[in-house]
Amino acid sequence: MRFPTVVSIPLVLIASQSTQAQPLPSARSLASLQQPIWETVLDSNTKEDPLVTCFEQKDRLNIISTSGSGTVEDPDYFAIKPDPWVSGALKFGCQAKDAYYRCIKSCHPFDGTSPNWSSRLYLTFVAKVSGNVYVPTCKPRIHLTGGGWPRSSSPLVTLEGSYVDFGQLVSDQWRHVVIPLANLKTATWSLTNIYGLYFDTCGTSHTGAQPTYKIAHLHAGSDLFLGEPRNGTQSDLFHSSFKNLTTSASLLNWKLLPLSKGHPK
Repeated sequence: MRFPTVVSIPLVLIASQSTQAQPLPSARSLASLQQPIWETVLDSNTKEDPLVTCFEQKDRLNIISTSGSGTVEDPDYFAIKPDPWVSGALKFGCQAKDAYYRCIKSCHPFDGTSPNWSSRLYLTFVAKVSGNVYVPTCKPRIHLTGGGWPRSSSPLVTLEGSYVDFGQLVSDQWRHVVIPLANLKTATWSLTNIYGLYFDTCGTSHTGAQPTYKIAHLHAGSDLFLGEPRNGTQSDLFHSSFKNLTTSASLLNWKLLPLSKGHPK
C-alpha cells in the first residue's frame, strides 16, 4: 500500500528536540502505534454479520463502500453525502446483544467494546471531497460522539488548513488528513467509549450541493509514523513528544508501511 509521493503533515517541532532518523519499527511495534479503523470494505459491516451495517443513515444517504485495486490512486474507500438535515457516520462498538447482554454484532474494534482514544494522539485518513464546498456556507467538517448516554459531542473540525495536504481537499486527488485528537476532546470528555465519527452536513442554509466525502485508510495513531523513504535506507518516527507542533512540513518521496487489513481474526 503506497501513498502519494508528496505528503504534507502537520508537525509540531520543539526547538530543543531532534527528529533524527531512527530504526525502522517492527510490525509489532508499528501495530501499537497505528490502530486501523477502516481499511477495506469488510470494515463497513459487523464482523459477525455482513448484512448489518456500521454506517449510520446508510439507507437514507445511500452510503457506499467501494473496493479498489490497492494502488495509491485506487484504494478501498467509503463515500458519504449528507443531506441538508442529516449527517452520515461510521459507527463503532456493539450493534446488537443477545438475551444475556452479550455482544453478538460488532463494528470497530470488532470485539464488542467501544473505542477508547484517550491515549491516542492523531486521527489520520486520506480523503477526497466534491460538492459546492469551501464557500462561506459550506466547508467539509467532522466530529465524534460518545462517552455514554446522553452522548457527548466533540468540537467540529473543518478539513482545511494545517489538517490537510495543500490546505484543502479536492475531488480528483487523494489527500492526507491528520487531526490531533486533542482538538476533538472537551473539558468533560476525553474520547472514551466512542460511538461514531460523523461527516457533517452543511445544513439547510447552504443552497448548493452538500459535500460528498470519500474516505480511505482511516487510522487512530499514538505517533505519526511517516514510514520509510523509497530507497529503504532509513525511517523517521515522529514521537508523541512532538505533539505540540504548530507548523507543517512537506516530506518528499515517502511511503507509509502497510498495516493489517480487514477484520481482526
